[in-house]
Amino acid sequence: MSFLARIIPPLPSPAEERVAALPRTLAELVRGLPPEAAAAQVLAVSPRATADPSEVERLARGGFGAVILRRDDWRGARAVRDFVVRLRAAVARARTIQPLVLVVQPGGSANSFPGLPPERPPAEFDTARTAAAAYGRAALTLRRLGVEGLIGLPADVAAGEESVLGTRVFSSDPAEVATFVDLALRACQAARFLCVPGSFPGIGAADRPPEAGPVSVGLGLGDLRKRDLLAFRAAVDTGAAALLVGHALYPFENFAVPASMSRRVLVDLLRGEMRYPGIAITDDFASPAVRDFVRPDDAAVAALRAGADLVWISEPAGSQQAAFAAVLRALRDGRLQRARIDQAVQRILALKRTLGLVALPAQRGRGQGRARR
Repeated sequence: MSFLARIIPPLPSPAEERVAALPRTLAELVRGLPPEAAAAQVLAVSPRATADPSEVERLARGGFGAVILRRDDWRGARAVRDFVVRLRAAVARARTIQPLVLVVQPGGSANSFPGLPPERPPAEFDTARTAAAAYGRAALTLRRLGVEGLIGLPADVAAGEESVLGTRVFSSDPAEVATFVDLALRACQAARFLCVPGSFPGIGAADRPPEAGPVSVGLGLGDLRKRDLLAFRAAVDTGAAALLVGHALYPFENFAVPASMSRRVLVDLLRGEMRYPGIAITDDFASPAVRDFVRPDDAAVAALRAGADLVWISEPAGSQQAAFAAVLRALRDGRLQRARIDQAVQRILALKRTLGLVALPAQRGRGQGRARR
């Protein structure tokens, strides 16, 4: 029996009685989710291959909070649209909650969808306005493919002319980067498209790119506030619905705890100092930046305990399942409090509601349509 069938059992006619028994608020819906459904909602996964029907069914049955497409999944625009349609239909059959479908599309050669905007990396644009316009075009293009959002809007500040991130950063001027992030987010919001800035709290001064291994940033909080956090402050002020939290190591954690698993970053800085109300998504725990010293299942529990809302594990499927099992086990043995997971799930479902992926009976009564489940 699906988890929705367990919390919304079959009801007799008339239709008014059925609607009256359904959850009428997000908080009520979240409280009614069984632990398995709540544990799945805080995980973001990437498929092995979008053309594989069994993979679509696996994702649908899993009830994951988000499905993130990467370069390996690329089979052309028509295939992506077909994948999203098949996934939505499979989720409806499985009666799980529709996932956010996001794509890694930060610009240039790092794009999952070559040939689609933004075709150039951020550093190759002359002005913040022209760079932001490219992300606005990406939002319109990707939305037509059924994708809800873009992971990795570049919000990092280059550390001089020889940044290890190369052209992936827009500028070494914190104010220019903040302007770019503000304008790009506004362009995405105008298209009702989710653009997720990263990598909080800033990796522009990293000693190596994340794909090369563990990353250290030798800046304290004072320096980050003057530099890297300006762009993230702009993102918060502009109403960014989600932020990507990186895996870098910082001196205020003695270079021992990645930002993605740091309560000091996720709670004290992001929620406390910056008063951010949206979703905190971790960067991929299959990344070389963390995978050599922490297992994805342990990382998922640690990140959620520290304050993350959505934990991303791209591969393999076995690691995704292990992370789900670890989160569920931690919920049952008390290492993860249900209130902490409910807080994360409520943020996730609130965003899904704004994107039309979840609807409540009161919404349907106002003519807003049925939930895509």
